[in-house]
Amino acid sequence: MAARILRGEREAAPCPACGARALDPFYLAEDLPVHSVLLMDSREQARCYPRGALRLAFCRACGFVTNTRYDPALQDYSPRCEESQACSPTFNEFSRQLAGRLLRLPGVKGGRVVELGCGKGDFLAQLVEGGAAGGVGIDPGADAERLPAGLRGRIEIVRQKYRPEHARFQADLLCCRHALEHIGEVGAFLDLVRAALGEGRRVPVFFEVPDLLRVLHEGAFWDLYYEHCSYFSAGSLARLFRARRFSIAELGLEFGGQYILLTAYPEAAPTAPPQIGRAHV
Repeated sequence: MAARILRGEREAAPCPACGARALDPFYLAEDLPVHSVLLMDSREQARCYPRGALRLAFCRACGFVTNTRYDPALQDYSPRCEESQACSPTFNEFSRQLAGRLLRLPGVKGGRVVELGCGKGDFLAQLVEGGAAGGVGIDPGADAERLPAGLRGRIEIVRQKYRPEHARFQADLLCCRHALEHIGEVGAFLDLVRAALGEGRRVPVFFEVPDLLRVLHEGAFWDLYYEHCSYFSAGSLARLFRARRFSIAELGLEFGGQYILLTAYPEAAPTAPPQIGRAHV
């Protein structure tokens, strides 16, 4: 892998988050494997797997960072992917506590959860075990056989990418953990999510993504890879949601400052940040 800092370059393409033509490339890494969690059948298959480039560009208009060389056609999200962190007691405890907090939101306990990018369904299972009536997990890499046997009748697995027809799954909580950073066209994706929620229902949405500022401050190069094509600060994530007709109820850093957690609600129009001095985000 060859990597270098870019200076003085410009990108003609619009920002996938806000549409502004204000992208400044600043980092290039080439010859990267296009998957990091895809299980291979042999050493030779791994060595010959497709490679791509990471050309990170910063949007001066909204603060979003994108890989301008990202090509989703190179990806093979499928049950062969093994992204679960459920083997970690530390991560499981964080996830369990988070599920408990979300279940305390109005209407979630006893309601239905829809999780986008549910992986192997670990978090969805925790929500249903904790009191949600049932759930739907949407992910091309999902595997219903990985769910606890006692929950398989209460959780529906849809092995697809999120599509407009999935709006039929009405949610009392819509959540998406560590999937948005794997989506290139984040603005179009949030438009799809907002349209699915419709009008007139106060449905909470919860998103969790890595914090780019922590990656840059710590030099955490291991968090810069091809599958991560979209990078957020707390500010750029909030701007994305406000522009897509959401109001932000909670926004903060957790898990040792590694992750940005956002809870929001659909609104009738784009929203503005609160005035300086307000106690909430």
